[in-house]
Amino acid sequence: MIGVIKIGKLIIIALTLLLIGGNAFIALGEPDSPIELASDDVKLDNILKHIYFLSSIGSRYPGYPGCEKAANYIYNYLANELGLNTFTLSYRALIPYDQNSTLTILRPIRKTFRVYALSPNMVELCRTPPGGVEGELIYVGKSDIESLKDIGGKIVLIDYNSGANWLYLKNLGAKAVIFVEPEDTTIFEEECKIMDIPVNFPRVIVKRKDAKSLLSLLEKERVFVKLNVDVFWKEVELRNIFSIIPGTCSDLENIVMIAAHYDAYSAVPALTPAADSASGVATLLEFARVLKKNRPLRTVIIAAFSGSAIGMAGARYFSEQIFYRHWEKPLVINGNRGRVSLKGTDIRLIFVLDLSSESSFMALFAQGAFYGWFDWARVGGLEPLLSYFKKIGSYDDRKWIYELYGRKYRLYIPAIFFGERKVIPYTIVSRLPVIHMGEVFNHAGVLALTFYTVNRFCQGTIADTRDKVNPRNLKPQTELVYQLIYTLLNDPDTHVDNMLKSLLHFPSRTAPRGFALLRGRVWYFDEPSLTLRSDWNQVLDKDDIIVVYVRMISPEEGYRHCFISRANATGFFEIPGLKPSGWALGAYPYEIAVFVIDNRTGQIKWATDQGSLGKSLWPHGTTFTLSSMEEASGMKAVNLVLFKCGVLTLHGCMFDPESLLPLKPEEVKFIVLETTTQKVLEQYGVCTSRLHRTLSLIPFRGSYVFLCQDAVFFLPPDIKVDIVLADVRTNVIIGILRNKRVGLGEYRSIKLCQLEFAKNILEVSRRMLENIRDQPTLAGPLDLAEGYYDSALREYKKGVESKDALRTFTLMFKSLYIARKTLSVLKETYSNIATFTLLLLLLLIPTTLVLEKLLFGYSGPKRIASVLSMYILLLAVLAYIHPGFRVLANPFALLSGMLTIISASLPIVFLLAESYSIIREV
Repeated sequence: MIGVIKIGKLIIIALTLLLIGGNAFIALGEPDSPIELASDDVKLDNILKHIYFLSSIGSRYPGYPGCEKAANYIYNYLANELGLNTFTLSYRALIPYDQNSTLTILRPIRKTFRVYALSPNMVELCRTPPGGVEGELIYVGKSDIESLKDIGGKIVLIDYNSGANWLYLKNLGAKAVIFVEPEDTTIFEEECKIMDIPVNFPRVIVKRKDAKSLLSLLEKERVFVKLNVDVFWKEVELRNIFSIIPGTCSDLENIVMIAAHYDAYSAVPALTPAADSASGVATLLEFARVLKKNRPLRTVIIAAFSGSAIGMAGARYFSEQIFYRHWEKPLVINGNRGRVSLKGTDIRLIFVLDLSSESSFMALFAQGAFYGWFDWARVGGLEPLLSYFKKIGSYDDRKWIYELYGRKYRLYIPAIFFGERKVIPYTIVSRLPVIHMGEVFNHAGVLALTFYTVNRFCQGTIADTRDKVNPRNLKPQTELVYQLIYTLLNDPDTHVDNMLKSLLHFPSRTAPRGFALLRGRVWYFDEPSLTLRSDWNQVLDKDDIIVVYVRMISPEEGYRHCFISRANATGFFEIPGLKPSGWALGAYPYEIAVFVIDNRTGQIKWATDQGSLGKSLWPHGTTFTLSSMEEASGMKAVNLVLFKCGVLTLHGCMFDPESLLPLKPEEVKFIVLETTTQKVLEQYGVCTSRLHRTLSLIPFRGSYVFLCQDAVFFLPPDIKVDIVLADVRTNVIIGILRNKRVGLGEYRSIKLCQLEFAKNILEVSRRMLENIRDQPTLAGPLDLAEGYYDSALREYKKGVESKDALRTFTLMFKSLYIARKTLSVLKETYSNIATFTLLLLLLLIPTTLVLEKLLFGYSGPKRIASVLSMYILLLAVLAYIHPGFRVLANPFALLSGMLTIISASLPIVFLLAESYSIIREV
């Protein structure tokens, strides 16, 4: 009878799984097998209930109300519903907070819509000035360049799924863009909406239903609107939440942590529905319930982390606190059911749940794109764990199929690559870069393995809504993860304890892994005392804050590896979790920039000084690596000097004007000169884009390249400057800007800067042409140069007057190309003139000597005076009749240089002559 009941029970389970559409093959399992526990105890309905609640409470971007509600929900569930001893660890973080951005129709009707600001461009919040920006609203669809007409001064409504085409609008002079909320989108689209340099261009998104109202109105008549982007930097307290499930064994040295993040990311912080993004933490809560009911052999810590959207902040601050500051010295915390004593050595292994219902294909990852590659041969520990999991079931490493108790699952278990073969496993199975919290723990010194759903395209976007959650894909993943983890937690074999004790388990600040701590101080130059000071409360206004921005600048690694922090009133800041460099293991360079921002207006008022004074304390400039123990442990601080500034942005300036291909930052040389003196500025700064290779996958090639072609200059206020851009490889001028000035905190942008470059190059060419226009001997090159000049001037004027975007861009590059050809011909002409003039000056010397001998034949001092007089006379005649002396800006400098060469060579000639005489005598 009992057997019949059991068979009936298994049949019911099989039918249930078939009804929910699981894609695994069902077989009868043993009565007490983990598969039966998974089927009976891990309830998909419970997981979905958590997902639906967490996606209904508003944005879970760190620091937003939804994130705080999620923390309260998780804490209450663990502490009160499950009755677990639960505690929190807090840290502070700086986030962009969208308070209440709005779009108001001014006419023909008056109506206000809530809109949502996109993430900052680096530290630039893109906040509108007090009172907002006003203009005519137009709709451009996907903003294909062929269809854009008369964009300047408009506020533009554009489809969200339009790649980086919004950059055309920025370059054409639009005041702001308003994206229409899409029904569906991808992470590629999200990446195209944010720049990694502080470009101020307001970008918001409007809900679909509100966009329909706007479009309906636009079909009838012209619409005028006012956009108010109300975003500011907010320092918030974020919580990591932990619960302890004591094991039936009293051994507390092999604690296993199961972790997930409960916050979420999207390109629109205030609009982060994050339904599917809750899959990991929802599964974590269900595992906590099942493990509380069926206590495992080994002690488990359930950990829900915040801050994954802001550079893995929660995992980084936890690792710094527990694995470095409390590795052996316990941290005593008050839990809701008693005090907890926790130290780093207690935690032996960490499992991270980073799941998605977009796919049923899962992988086990230890490395990822956040930190990049490191050599497991130097740290060890991962291979025994992967081998253990392979032995629990049956794994086909060619088809990536894992079979357990008759069920088949799609699972990728990576091979371990050692030595010089720098292969990160995610690149084998995923089209997208994979970043996960396990990377943080592995670099911190405790082995972590992440269960990761690969090829997710919608998770982490504004379209990650509840209707996208697919239980059919989530069910097999939760089953398999539970089976593998529960098997390890309950395996009584001593070899499992030995394996756990052999895993990676030591913190290190230096390579080959390493978890570096960056400490630094921000200074300013006090002119009255002529000293550097850091008492910022003496010079900052009430609403000013010091914002520190650090990013890894490797194009292959460091995806979303950037940190934003706040320096205190003494200029001190501390950022944990950077990747150290090793001389034999590769360099991982970072770039740091510090700003003082008026948090009321969003203006940048101070910036990092990259001039001579700024480099006096930190000789590496704004780029550095952390290699030595002193650097990686924070004992050797980074020192940066700030200066008061305004901001000047050049849009689309970093192009090779001949090939029209984008240039990398290291391929462009920037020269910033004071206009009046033409001396290099002592204080200035510049930011250029360094995009991750991920963007090369984006299929929007035409516009995506503009993401990395802007340059932002920070200039001393109220000083006129000239800026020259040159190609480092060829030293050829890319462009010239003249007579630019910004005020303190002022933001100015040069749109269609190739037209500005063309204008300034043409002005230089005009002055050069005027000097040689009347020289008949230069007729050939002069005609060529004048032809280029006239052509470039015509194209420039057409480009300025054109209202058609495609025509404007075409004329812009054409005028710059011809202007550079004009300058090139003129430079070559001037160079030939200078060379020929120098040759004449040299030939004048023997000519003078011969003439003096023929006409006078003096000797002694009288001959010297005669030769000099005759040379000066001939020089005067040449200066009058030869065009070279009138064309060259300073022919006497050329003459003095020539005389210097002659004077320097005379002793050599004398010595050679003396030596020759001695040799002859011998």
